[in-house]
Amino acid sequence: YVKTTGNATVDHLSKYLALRIALERRQQQEAGEPGGPGGGASDTGGPDGGGGEGGGAGGGDGPEEPALPSLEGVSEKQYTIYIAPGGGAFTTLNGSLTLELVNEKFWKVSRPLELCYAPTKDPK
Repeated sequence: YVKTTGNATVDHLSKYLALRIALERRQQQEAGEPGGPGGGASDTGGPDGGGGEGGGAGGGDGPEEPALPSLEGVSEKQYTIYIAPGGGAFTTLNGSLTLELVNEKFWKVSRPLELCYAPTKDPK
């Protein structure tokens, strides 16, 4: 469930979705790593890294820096947004459409807009 303004475009929604999915995957990978290699990193970062490598600001930036390169490749082109206005047939939405326009043009019922997404086959 996402609540947003009608001024947001389909591309905005797609990029938000791509970022959220990338962040969730990163968190899942981090949760899996501490069992093995993470223990070594904790030992290094605990007593020596915490006080010697830059205090609170350095410690806060340290874990986030590896995530930045993986998030730089996130694009609105990674996911295609669809709508199924009633008959069950999915319609691909143009990225430049605002959600307000999508609501007026495709969603002719008085309930929250329901959209679907899928990974884009060729995200160029």
